[in-house]
Amino acid sequence: MRTLVRARPLEFRPVGMTKTVFRTGLDAPFRAAFKAATRIRPFGAVNEVAAYRLARRLGLSNVPPAVLRRVSKQDLYAMLDAAYRERWPMIQSRLAIDESGMVEVAAIYWIEDLRDLGLEAPRETERALAWLKLDSEIPPPQLTLATQLSTLLAFDYLIGNWDRWSGGNLKGDGEGENLYMRDHDSSFAGRLNETLQRRILEPMQRTQRYSRSFVQAVRALDRESFAEELQQDPLLAGRVRATTHAGALRPTVDLRAFDQLFDRRATFLSHVDTLIEEYGEERVLSLP
Repeated sequence: MRTLVRARPLEFRPVGMTKTVFRTGLDAPFRAAFKAATRIRPFGAVNEVAAYRLARRLGLSNVPPAVLRRVSKQDLYAMLDAAYRERWPMIQSRLAIDESGMVEVAAIYWIEDLRDLGLEAPRETERALAWLKLDSEIPPPQLTLATQLSTLLAFDYLIGNWDRWSGGNLKGDGEGENLYMRDHDSSFAGRLNETLQRRILEPMQRTQRYSRSFVQAVRALDRESFAEELQQDPLLAGRVRATTHAGALRPTVDLRAFDQLFDRRATFLSHVDTLIEEYGEERVLSLP
């Protein structure tokens, strides 16, 4: 975490469709993704860090560490991979640049050894979701993956992440045994429309098996502990307050999103408690 905060960037190489995420070489033993706040998603960098901080508070170890940083547009251009220099006007037009010429980014640990786990094809998705039903058997080699999938569906519901299944966000380690939870810039919206609400609610409602330790951590979560966790990030300290200007170039953590998070927490725990009442705690909280 200290290295993510302090390490000097050496090169920025745009990746992804929007070209506002940069694979960043650091003066450090590892690389980072610098995901910039954009005009379309001015809260994007903050949301990435908030998702990591929530995962940390819930005891999850498969969300890559993320911290807020600020980078000048001059440095971004100066260290931009030469192959992308001609695209700089397009890239710059998409960035949320403040009046001092700075761009806020989420600096995220770059996972080098990622592989497709085969969960995004519809047939494979249904097969994996079937593991989370009480009347099905989980193949022993898939127990860790099933546990992580159950937690991912609940975590996405809590943070309002409607973009998990858009492609490329369900990758794991080289052995195919662990699922990494990545790409959370669309989370923590103050309001989701009905379509997006269904997109995050229905997979969570289909799930009947959960990790006992995860559910216990969600029960223990409260506003004070989450706000305290957020303020451990140097650039978030002091910014956990209400905001009314969602288009601000340097936004605070929006407390309207807090309301939605804790409303969804109540819904999730009600779902779990209903399952426990019907099937028993040992069956429902049977995942490690």
